Amino acid sequence: MKNIKDISIRWFLQERGIHPTKDYGNYGLYYSPYREDHKASMKVDFNKNVWIDYGIGEGGSIIDLVMKLENCSFIEAANRFERNTANVNLGSNADNNLSFHRDNSAMTIQNIVPITHPKLIAWVQERKIDLSLANFYC
Repeated sequence: MKNIKDISIRWFLQERGIHPTKDYGNYGLYYSPYREDHKASMKVDFNKNVWIDYGIGEGGSIIDLVMKLENCSFIEAANRFERNTANVNLGSNADNNLSFHRDNSAMTIQNIVPITHPKLIAWVQERKIDLSLANFYC
């Protein structure tokens, strides 16, 4: 299974025909793909795999970019990635332990606990995501 945040923003934009106007190796400057932009004001840090649109002061991970581009919720964006990720191979869900394989390396989740960190709870609430739903998917 591929972690959504591991998907390259650069690749994601390139697949949609969106290319940097300036490429500095570690980062690129883009015209904003979701609003009229007369100056390349969106920066994508290729190493950290994050973006920021200086024109509106927003940014984040690839999931935040998809939410902005497609005007959808976190769950809708995550579902779109899940449907479009061909190399997902989920194992069994027995006794609340999940197993899955990613790129031929096995990973096992030993324990599933609810979201309790205050900053993560605040992040979920800022996006108006029900905490029980976030706990289910996270």
